[in-house]
Amino acid sequence: MRVAITGFGGLDLPDSGLSVARSLRAGWHGQLVIHALGYDQMMTSAWMPGAADYLHVLPRPSAGEASVLCRVLELHARYQFDVLIPCVDDDIAMFSALAPRLRKAGIKLSVPDQSQFSLLERSRLPDFWFEHQILAPASNYVADLSEVQQEAERLRFPLLVKHTVSGEQIVNSGHEARVVAEKMSGDADQGVILQQVIYGEEYAVTVVADEQSKSLGHVAIRKLVINENGEGDCGTVVDDPWINQFVDDLLGLLKWQGPLELEFVRQTGTTQLWLKDIHCRFPNWIILSHWADFNLPLRMLKQLTKLPLDFNSLVAKTGAIFMHGVSESAIPENHLSSLQKLGSAEGINPHGLFSITGDKGKPSTGITVAVTGISTFNMINPGLGIARALRHSTEIEKIYGLNYGTFDSGSFQTNLFDQSFRIPISKAPQDLLERLKQVQKSHPIDVLIPSLDGELPKFIAIRQELEAMGISLLLPEKEAFEARSKLNLFTSHRDLGDKDVLIPRSFVAYNLNDVYRAMSHFNGPVAIKGPLFGCVKAEHVDDAPAAWDTFNKQGEDRVIVQPWVNGEMIAVATVCNQKHQTISSMTAMKLASCKHGSTWSARQVSLPDLEQVFADFLEQIKWVGPAEGEFLHDVENDRFFLLEINPRFTGWIAFSGETGLNHPLAAVKTALGQTLHKRKNRDDLIFMRSSYAIEVDPVRLASLSVNGQVNNHG
Repeated sequence: MRVAITGFGGLDLPDSGLSVARSLRAGWHGQLVIHALGYDQMMTSAWMPGAADYLHVLPRPSAGEASVLCRVLELHARYQFDVLIPCVDDDIAMFSALAPRLRKAGIKLSVPDQSQFSLLERSRLPDFWFEHQILAPASNYVADLSEVQQEAERLRFPLLVKHTVSGEQIVNSGHEARVVAEKMSGDADQGVILQQVIYGEEYAVTVVADEQSKSLGHVAIRKLVINENGEGDCGTVVDDPWINQFVDDLLGLLKWQGPLELEFVRQTGTTQLWLKDIHCRFPNWIILSHWADFNLPLRMLKQLTKLPLDFNSLVAKTGAIFMHGVSESAIPENHLSSLQKLGSAEGINPHGLFSITGDKGKPSTGITVAVTGISTFNMINPGLGIARALRHSTEIEKIYGLNYGTFDSGSFQTNLFDQSFRIPISKAPQDLLERLKQVQKSHPIDVLIPSLDGELPKFIAIRQELEAMGISLLLPEKEAFEARSKLNLFTSHRDLGDKDVLIPRSFVAYNLNDVYRAMSHFNGPVAIKGPLFGCVKAEHVDDAPAAWDTFNKQGEDRVIVQPWVNGEMIAVATVCNQKHQTISSMTAMKLASCKHGSTWSARQVSLPDLEQVFADFLEQIKWVGPAEGEFLHDVENDRFFLLEINPRFTGWIAFSGETGLNHPLAAVKTALGQTLHKRKNRDDLIFMRSSYAIEVDPVRLASLSVNGQVNNHG
């Protein structure tokens, strides 16, 4: 069976192609060849080992239907696709239009016809709901962006501003709505949808209809955790009679073929569900349907290919749980270059050498390491990458995850952590110390690696007590920690000692008027940064209020304003010993980053002079432990600007384990006073990260929630 699937991009807002591919892999009995189709080579989830057998680049939809059709038929002539499954909102209209010609060529699709699809386009949904008297939040499509502020103020805040295809953001004022709408719409100027926010429990349901618009079944979930993008980060399968009836009624209104995802909210204090949104494709959590013994992508594939639907389950098993996590791979550079040059490339074998999965095997005795920062909620924490790198070493026997919440996804990644323990969120170092005493008594730790900026001061404060308990750490003194902070780095007139490696001129703004004054000193756009994290680009003074509000809402009382410089993002990861000497450096150029700045793809580069400048600076401030310097390479003038110094391991540090440098292992052995034996450095690999759903055992989730710990191998 040869299946072509789109939707392997999206970074931290993942498309559903990977989840559909995993569903088919899990349920199909027999040979299955999956072809990942995308619009550029950076479809990071298609590089996840085992996801796709082949990757192919298509012309973008903006190039026209004829160009896409020509490319798909060209690939079909070579590979003979049996089925094509579009998994991106943008794709559905195009492949709906192309479906008759693709079917004529022998490619089967399950997509609605254009007339039905047009009924459910986001811009027309408010009219569809009104015409059919469907209970939904007050919504309005605003075609003219100049009218967004006025229309938003007519509705009740807070509001959701929604893109006409996918994506949404919550706003609390008309001005904010206009700014968000302009950024969301971009150059396309397609307008946006404004929708009132209704608070309550959120649900989603996916249904698949056949050629006669009859349901092949549906799976409904209750969202247990919702991230800042409004996406469900964790959910459980439910059986809700109201949802069941609604699905039947909706299919009665439509002549639909293919998948549909419906999103609901049950308003607090009521039993009624409000319909928030409709998506004409599978969701990125659809692998959950396989874990619930009701594999919807597999049902659709079998129905399309006229195979018997020989399934035991008539309904989805309730209680099955998914949680979003991340997978990371190091792929040979020639695979990516093949995709760039030829438009096609082979996928990554799951049993090959290039998967950072953390399953290298464990010794019977060795070092036990505890790692913090193991969440993927809203932002990828570095603890996951640290654990992956450590799994490459047979010297590491056990890895414990230290989490701050029940839904920290790393707690349930059995390939990374043997056990996980909840530690207190409290700012008081003594609370953290007492909890670690409890853990150390029952599960002795040799080395502890804190990996979050905000927690480091607490660990620095209790370092002596932890070391007296037998826990080794590799941490800087408080003075060094403060010296590399943004407020000190950018306001102390520091000189890096190299005319080609500079610290950008900066101003600290304590209010919006200060931001205006700072912007007047620079000719052009500026970067407005928070003292701890976050960066917003302001093209002109009209962007300043929204940027200031972004950080003010996060509780910041000041921001840093710098000139905006275009260039390549370069990161230098290092580990310093107790004598402040850099014992290992690794430099990477970022190829793809999410909106938070987290690296989703990177290439190792050789910049020894830059590494030496950074090492000298760390020695100057007496640094100990891991650190990452983020630089911007001004290519035109061949200069580097130091943007910030992160006082811990970077999120992409798993890459170091695959190249042979293995910084987390270097830190562990240095903390223990042991000598590190370096492996040969591989510099022909590309780092790739993908978001994917993890199956969570309800019993283990309950154990972490109630007992504060979970055993992944018990």
